[in-house]
Amino acid sequence: MEVCLSSLSKNWIYITLVLITLLGLQLRLQAVRYTVVDTPIRADAKEYLFYAINLKVFHTYSRFTEALEGKAASPKPDALRSPGYPLFVRLFIGDSFNEADIFSISMAQALLSTLTIVLVYFSFVGFLNPPLALLAAFFTAISPHLVNANVYLLSETLFCFLLMLFFWLLTRLRSNPNLFLLLATGLALGLATLTRPWTQYFIVLLIPLIAMGSPLVRPYRATFLVGLGFLLPIGLWIFRNLSTLGIIADVSTLKAGEIR
Repeated sequence: MEVCLSSLSKNWIYITLVLITLLGLQLRLQAVRYTVVDTPIRADAKEYLFYAINLKVFHTYSRFTEALEGKAASPKPDALRSPGYPLFVRLFIGDSFNEADIFSISMAQALLSTLTIVLVYFSFVGFLNPPLALLAAFFTAISPHLVNANVYLLSETLFCFLLMLFFWLLTRLRSNPNLFLLLATGLALGLATLTRPWTQYFIVLLIPLIAMGSPLVRPYRATFLVGLGFLLPIGLWIFRNLSTLGIIADVSTLKAGEIR
């Protein structure tokens, strides 16, 4: 009888999670469909888009528009912004950028944001009880900021998804610390860092925590593999900057106190 009740309870938990996820999906799709942005290509969004278009047309990572305007043969490469979000945008633009591309990007962001709801539940259920994890997922589903961020060409949605993917993978390490999972955990944090660089120093805290404070059987091996996964995307970005620009990072035009 207890087994049946436990199974029934688990089924209701997953049914509730599905309903919460569908609610979040509906809110996000409605926002994408009916929100009108007066000037969608401006400020940060404009730079992200120019990076993506230059990658598409000239295979060069650059925010400059001279080549697109026919004033230069090729754009001048730079590294002012990290490449995570421009690479994401690059996946959805055609030979000539138009409103349909903006809609495609927004729809993709809505789906990523919906997957984030599921990741929130499975990340929190490991150390909270299922009802509290469902509550966290519900608040994620109805968050006005997370719903409306999808209609803009900004990195918030992609970054939030990658960060929650990292946290979920991190919670899985205790039960299944295999090679793939360890590398994927570091890789997810590396990709999140390439999207919003302020997470770059978290690895400095994470490595000693895994090495000295984790219950894993071989913590130093786990530390190495997580660090390696993190360094793969970060190392490629640094190698590109050194080989193309001769510098690790481009901060020459940043305003005081501004984080890119």
